[in-house]
Amino acid sequence: MTDVPVEPGWRRVGDTDGPPGDLRRQADTARHRAAALRAGAETFQATLTDPEQQADPNLVKQLLEMHAEAEDFFQAQLPRGGAQRYLAERGIDPATQQRWSIGYAPGGWRTLTDHLRSRGYPDEAIVAGGLAKARRDGTDIFDLFRDRAIFPIRDENGRTRGFIGRAAPRSKEAQTDKYLNTPDGPIFHKDQLLFGLAEARAALAAGARPVIVEGPLDAIAVSRAAPLRYAGMALCGTRLSTHHVAALARTAPPGAGVLTALDSDNAGRAGMIAAYPLLAALTRTSGQGTIDAASLPAGVDPAEILRTQSPAALADVLDQTRPLADLVINDVLERWDNGFTEGKLAGLRASAEALIDMPRHEVLRQTSRLAERLEMPYQLVAETIVDTITNADNAPKRVARLARDLDGGPGPNPTSPQTHPAVTAIRTAFPKPITATTTQQRGSSHTAPAPPTRRAPRGPAPER
Repeated sequence: MTDVPVEPGWRRVGDTDGPPGDLRRQADTARHRAAALRAGAETFQATLTDPEQQADPNLVKQLLEMHAEAEDFFQAQLPRGGAQRYLAERGIDPATQQRWSIGYAPGGWRTLTDHLRSRGYPDEAIVAGGLAKARRDGTDIFDLFRDRAIFPIRDENGRTRGFIGRAAPRSKEAQTDKYLNTPDGPIFHKDQLLFGLAEARAALAAGARPVIVEGPLDAIAVSRAAPLRYAGMALCGTRLSTHHVAALARTAPPGAGVLTALDSDNAGRAGMIAAYPLLAALTRTSGQGTIDAASLPAGVDPAEILRTQSPAALADVLDQTRPLADLVINDVLERWDNGFTEGKLAGLRASAEALIDMPRHEVLRQTSRLAERLEMPYQLVAETIVDTITNADNAPKRVARLARDLDGGPGPNPTSPQTHPAVTAIRTAFPKPITATTTQQRGSSHTAPAPPTRRAPRGPAPER
């Protein structure tokens, strides 16, 4: 998850070191972390320009042709190394290996380099394409991928632009990097390519749901589990970006939605939460589909389920989902929950900031969830959310920017906070008029708690 700076002397809720902050600081920090949940919004500030447009078109053409040659070379080497046995052990049969064009990079230092040289490619192009590196003394170049199973990374049009190399467990290469990606260059940008998206085009067109996973073996496993229902695609060693979502929007039909199946550890959970604003923008633009998270067993990824069980068992796991928005709100609440009323109010306000980026139906559902979990009256929760959003000057601009950059066009004009979609949804759903700060104005029996003070509680919070 993208982090954000913290003022000196403060600490984030949940931090284990540093002086403990008082409730006011914790409340402000909870709201601060809610802003961090919108990690994708930072990415949306950049326009969707293609760095390839700035490169020499002749070089781009040469590198694309060279990568097609390298892919053929790797595939021809597959029977000669131990990669086939390793892939079979991971539940990837020969037919699947062929469908995904999996190959093998021999262990020699210049095996691919010598092959490409024999085809007329100069050393400068081989290095520029990320297939080789220069020696420190500059006297020669050597292969980047050695003794690895090779997975081609294609763009949405099916052109090979790079590779992922997976070292076998007993390989010397495994002692350095288990996975090795093509470095960014004239034709490869890892924040723009989803492994498996090109292979999933037919399945997506037939109604399969895109499933975002961490690695290539996970993507292949998901696609094997239920080819007519799920299409796996993996991030290339980076977090989800605007370019990833835009490519997915161009490839998947409206209404497909997205399922995330990242590892269930803390890093995987953080990755899913950070991805939510971008994925929510995808469904907001189409007005269809849902964003869900698969409930993977602890410490297990899709590839491991396929290896140790079966495609059917993995399909059953993928069928067990929950809305990703629930994880987003739960993460916010877990950062401030201390059992006190002012802590609940701080968490509610932080959650309201996360609701700014959610589709209309999720705003209503999360409002009900917050009222139930915080044991607060629905009207108080709704009014607090409206008050928070109407006082967030950047809320409508942020939503407009997300839609604009995802579409690549000018996008809608920002509306006023009073007509923000989340505010409109709550006011429409609630039978009584709701306006900002009406809780005390109307003399409601449920008076909003006073703002938290800077004085820390005298005793520790009771265990829940």
